[in-house]
Amino acid sequence: MKLAGNTILVTGGNSGIGRALAEAFHALGNRVIIAARRQALIDQITASHDGLFGVQLDVDDPDSVLRAANDVRARFPDLNVLIANAGISRAEAVTADDWSLSDAEAIVQTNILGVLRLTEAFLPLLKGKPGATIMRPARLSPSCRARTSRPIVPARRFCTHG
Repeated sequence: MKLAGNTILVTGGNSGIGRALAEAFHALGNRVIIAARRQALIDQITASHDGLFGVQLDVDDPDSVLRAANDVRARFPDLNVLIANAGISRAEAVTADDWSLSDAEAIVQTNILGVLRLTEAFLPLLKGKPGATIMRPARLSPSCRARTSRPIVPARRFCTHG
């Protein structure tokens, strides 16, 4: 992937790694669109960065992903990079008496199915574009050791890295 001259969509671009990536790629001369759930925060960030754009998107909501894809297709037809950064991390206390599967299900819903939803929605727009790229940043160490505090992490890593 070339580092400048792209049109880049960064999901989870309102905070943390996503915001840092969005700002860094913007500083390199790319057209950057941040995508996030909270419109007020998107507006605040884009107002303070001339040439940074925003779109509301919730990767857990298939309708939201389709609306965002249609919006991006109409406003940014030259999109050639998708950084599927949106994700969640929760401690999973599987040894606790009150543990339930709900945290693991939420992680799979967002971090795995969310990436697949984004790929399905944006791949048609990316196909055939020079330098077309889909990236999924890793959040934790590259090790896939199972941990009792985060047992779903190795499964997520396998799905996103193979």
